[in-house]
Amino acid sequence: MDVLHERCAGRERTPVGRVFAIPGVVPVLVVALLYVMAHNVLYTYIASFLVPRSSFLVPRSLFLAPVGLGGKVGAVLLVFGVASLVSIWITGVLIDRHLRLLMISSTALFAPAVLALGLPASLPAAVLLSAALWGLAFGGAASLLQTASSDAAGDAVDSVQPVIVTVWNIGIAGGGVVGGLLLSGLGTSSLAWGPFALPAVALVITIAGRRHAFPAHRG
Repeated sequence: MDVLHERCAGRERTPVGRVFAIPGVVPVLVVALLYVMAHNVLYTYIASFLVPRSSFLVPRSLFLAPVGLGGKVGAVLLVFGVASLVSIWITGVLIDRHLRLLMISSTALFAPAVLALGLPASLPAAVLLSAALWGLAFGGAASLLQTASSDAAGDAVDSVQPVIVTVWNIGIAGGGVVGGLLLSGLGTSSLAWGPFALPAVALVITIAGRRHAFPAHRG
C-alpha cells in the first residue's frame, strides 16, 4: 500500500475511461474476468460435481463429473482452502521477482484441475488432488492480477484499481450465471468443460502478454 500511495502522490488522477487505452491493461482485465468466472462456476456448483453418479443420467458424455462425494463437500473445500493458504504464502515470497511465472503457473494449474474433476476416472482421491491444485492455482490470483494491473497502468494505478475490482465482481456474478446456464441447459457434465475453457483462454492471453500485461521483468 505504501508503494501505491507513493505512485499516486502528487499526480493528477487519470480518467477511468483512459486506462483501457494503456497497453497491457485490457489483457489483465480479461484474464481476471475469465479466471474469476471459472472459479465461481466451480465454487458455486461444486456440490453438483460431487453428488452420487446414480443421481444423474448423462448419456454419451465424455465428462461424468458426479463422483459420489456428495456428503464430502466440506472436506473438498477444506483441501481447497488449505492449498489456497499455501498459494498465498508462495505468492507473497515470489511475486516481486516472478510475477509472470506465477501467473502462467496459476492458469496452467487451474485448467487441468477443473477438467480432472469431471473426467470419468475421477475417483475420490483424484478429486481431492484436483481440489488441492485448484487451491494452489487460485490462492494468490487476486494479488497477482492486482499487481499486474498496477504495473501495466503505471501512473494511472489509482484509476485502474477500481476497474479491476469491478471486473472481479462481474466475474463473481457472471460465474454464477454461466454455471446456472450450463447446468440447466447442458447438464452437470458441462460444469467440467465450461470452467476449463475459461482459464485455458486466460492462459493463452497471459503467455501472449509478455510485453505489457505480464512482462518477464517488472519495470
